[in-house]
Amino acid sequence: LWRLNCALVAWHAEVAAGGEADSGGTGLGPATVGGAAAQRAAVRKQYGLEDKGEFLLTAEAAGLPVSPFLKEVKTLFAKHKSMEGGLGIHVL
Repeated sequence: LWRLNCALVAWHAEVAAGGEADSGGTGLGPATVGGAAAQRAAVRKQYGLEDKGEFLLTAEAAGLPVSPFLKEVKTLFAKHKSMEGGLGIHVL
């Protein structure tokens, strides 16, 4: 269900921004040239919190409880759980 929601949101954001995703004749197709940039900016603002990182930062700034997350990480070491010794280490 979550994956379906993500696909639906991405599709709606594209259609609402005046993209070419509408081929079903629903009237939600490409925006007029003059208002296209303003419409895309408005849709970007409306769907901005669909980005998990943006959501966490905005919610924390508003004082809402959020799941713990790392901020300002300069180096991240990741180790593959199934590889022995020094294999499977990635520095990001």
